[in-house]
Amino acid sequence: MARIEIIDANTLNQIEGWADKLIKRIQVEMQNQGLNASGNLSNSLEYAIADNHIRVLANPYMLYAEKGRDKGKIPYNFSTILETWIADKHLTVPAQYKTPNQFAWAIAMKIKKYGSSKYRNPSQRQDVVGAPLSELLPELNNIISNRVVLYINDSLFV
Repeated sequence: MARIEIIDANTLNQIEGWADKLIKRIQVEMQNQGLNASGNLSNSLEYAIADNHIRVLANPYMLYAEKGRDKGKIPYNFSTILETWIADKHLTVPAQYKTPNQFAWAIAMKIKKYGSSKYRNPSQRQDVVGAPLSELLPELNNIISNRVVLYINDSLFV
């Protein structure tokens, strides 16, 4: 079955506007749920439209931020990543650790052995994409439906 391209420049502009609105809405949801320590993850959000698909892209650790991290292998610089996270969250280093790096290393080893707290406790997991997508999907459906109707009218009644 052949695929028919029906997206014109105006419809593409509407879809791009919708995708931009989705990104902004996800960023608001991240802020509301406290998933925006440094702003780097939120700022990494972008969209790409290709091959009739809209893709929302983010830094690779987005899934870990939402759902947590399972036990097992960790990146070689994980304690450095966690040290930055500790600073971004303005966490206080407990007295038994002399430096933020020691605290970060202890966290890294606990995650390696047991998984993150968010992963172990599903009630702590977050979804910052679901609500914005549910909220804005009818608008995208409207854009596409209107374009299909125009295409059919233009094709059948020429």
